Amino acid sequence: SFDKDIEGLDVSYQKMRQAYQEIFKYCSLNFITIEAESGFMGGSVSEEFLVQADIGEDILFYCSGCNSYFREQKTCIRCQKQPEEKRMIELGHIFKLGTKYSLAQEAFFLDKDGSRKPIIMGCYGIGVSRLLSAIVEQNYDDKGIIWPKNLAPFDISLILLEDNLLSEALLLEELFKKKALEVLIDDRQEPAGVKFNDALLIGNPYIVVFGKNYIKSKKIDIEVRRTKEKFSLDRNEILNFFKKN
Repeated sequence: SFDKDIEGLDVSYQKMRQAYQEIFKYCSLNFITIEAESGFMGGSVSEEFLVQADIGEDILFYCSGCNSYFREQKTCIRCQKQPEEKRMIELGHIFKLGTKYSLAQEAFFLDKDGSRKPIIMGCYGIGVSRLLSAIVEQNYDDKGIIWPKNLAPFDISLILLEDNLLSEALLLEELFKKKALEVLIDDRQEPAGVKFNDALLIGNPYIVVFGKNYIKSKKIDIEVRRTKEKFSLDRNEILNFFKKN
């Protein structure tokens, strides 16, 4: 960001800080924002956005007594409890750079009085690949990924257990599309176990199954990937189910 004064930088910085927090909330991440060292980037203020994950390269110390994070392992100054070590993934870093780079690069502007002044700068970055890793680290079980609804590649994994059910599945897919639901149909010539395991691994929010008894019962099975809840519904009931969820 480029501003004419420190007050303008404060506004730009807060806008970006809020935008980053909204992005991480949209990604369903349990994240923290903590004051950081500016390091080689320089500047007066910087903050990091991090999430807890066993694969993280950063280390913070967490006090459960007052729900606070610290950069150094000392007795908590707020509640006197001993913090525990937590590994973290850094998602983003924002800086108030001030005039460090504008002075070095002679990036000046003329103010309304005609005075030549250095541009006041801010710098903001998100690690996209780190973001993806963090989302998976906070959304999985022993079967695979559990994508948050906002980020899932598809809303529904639709599994066919009989070849002659494809036309029924395609008809249901069209009805789902009218409700803005994206469907991944698995009509491969593979055993049922393989299809179920792959659906769990991929991690779309819902698994819909046309089973071997569909022709007789007209019931379609649904599993909610995150909660493992299971339902057996007819076509109209399924459409109402997704209307509510």
